[in-house]
Amino acid sequence: MFLGTGWALLAGTPRVQAGAAVGIAWFLLISGFADLVRVPLTTTVDAQELARMTLVPRAVWALIWIAIGLFCLLVGGQLLLRPGYAIG
Repeated sequence: MFLGTGWALLAGTPRVQAGAAVGIAWFLLISGFADLVRVPLTTTVDAQELARMTLVPRAVWALIWIAIGLFCLLVGGQLLLRPGYAIG
C-alpha cells in the first residue's frame, strides 16, 4: 500500500497526485482526531505531567487537545472541500 501511494505521488499524473495527497490529508486529519477521542483519560501521560506542572486538571488538558483536534479537522476539511478557498 505504501509503495503504491509513493509511486502515485512520484510518477502519477497530476490528477492522481492530487487525489493521493488529498487522501493522505484526510487520513491524517481524521486519524489524529480519532486518536484523541479514543485514548482514555487515565493513560495520557502528557496530560498527567502538565497537570502536575500547571495545577490544571488533566481532564481540562484532554478537553483542550480534543477541541484543538476538532478545530483542525473542521478547518482542514473546509480547505480540502472548497477549491480556491483563501486563507486570511
